[in-house]
Amino acid sequence: MNKAKHLIVLFCITFLFTALVYFLPRQSDLLSRFSFLEKKTAPIVDSAITPIDTVPYIVKLQSALPLVKALYSEKRNKYFWTLGKGKAIPVYLLQIQKHIQSYGGKVIHMEELFLPNAFQSATLTFSSALGDTSTIELQISENIFGDSVSKMAIAFEVEKLSPELIVQLNALDFPYSVLVTPFGTTDHFFYDIDKLKNAETILWLYMESEKLRNSHYSKNPIRIHHTEQKIEEIIESAKKKLPYTKGVATRYGEKAVEHRNLLNAIFKSLQKQELWFLDLTDNRTSLVSYICKNYALKCKEASAYSEETSTIEDYIARNLRLASRRGTSYLILPLSLKTLSKIQDLKEKASTQGTEITTLSNVITVRK
Repeated sequence: MNKAKHLIVLFCITFLFTALVYFLPRQSDLLSRFSFLEKKTAPIVDSAITPIDTVPYIVKLQSALPLVKALYSEKRNKYFWTLGKGKAIPVYLLQIQKHIQSYGGKVIHMEELFLPNAFQSATLTFSSALGDTSTIELQISENIFGDSVSKMAIAFEVEKLSPELIVQLNALDFPYSVLVTPFGTTDHFFYDIDKLKNAETILWLYMESEKLRNSHYSKNPIRIHHTEQKIEEIIESAKKKLPYTKGVATRYGEKAVEHRNLLNAIFKSLQKQELWFLDLTDNRTSLVSYICKNYALKCKEASAYSEETSTIEDYIARNLRLASRRGTSYLILPLSLKTLSKIQDLKEKASTQGTEITTLSNVITVRK
């Protein structure tokens, strides 16, 4: 009897051992066939990869604005924000609207107010992406300017560079742009351009104009009778001479900016080269802003200084006022020792009204 028990125990042990040897390597396959046997585990969420944004949207909007004072009235369920002087209230409203929309929110009501004791004010009601509704009453301070609430681009039209001009330009304590025609000049000219420390180089290209003369042909002007291929070659060749350029400004060109086919050819090439376009012609029939909408590039219009219409002092003062009222403006000045002497206190004047002096690209490509 005992012998029979021993045989049974031995048989069971042998069976279990054989089963383990057979089934263990096939465990995952068997579990996949019998899903009820499969071990359930909770998914692991890596918080470092998908962080949870706990900052309320109203805080993000507040930090994006040059606020002088911020209050909240629980009784009226409304925010009261005072903004730094330097931009008109419609400019602020547009900036706020774009910020709200970029975060998935929606403006419900927006209205400029004309209160008896307020300098400039407005009210704004919006809903965030989460559906929270907020109302803000905005007011611009009468005497406190925000820090860099507006921008003014400054550019110099460069015909030639002398050692004295280079020293004066490098002494400027703000960034600026130089408009350069890269054709019909010497290699030494480009060597001098490279000496400028805070300069952004911009292509200043001759374009179709009644002012073009035979002496301008060496400058490779862009003409109405040119093919798209020829125009593309001119722009590509210009960029090779100034590879770090970010844009193109018109030199003459009052006929070019009113010619639809020519502008289309120019903009196709600029889009390919990822360059912006600045119309300096002051032509009221310019089609630049209309046609530019069809291309993935930035286009702006600005007025260069002309001694026939104003003094340098009046031109600078006018553009300082424009920067304060609209948020942006442009100073396009001929480069000379006289011109540089007129802008010695420009940064101080701009700072007192919250205007930052910068390059053309920083104003043309600014998101407003």
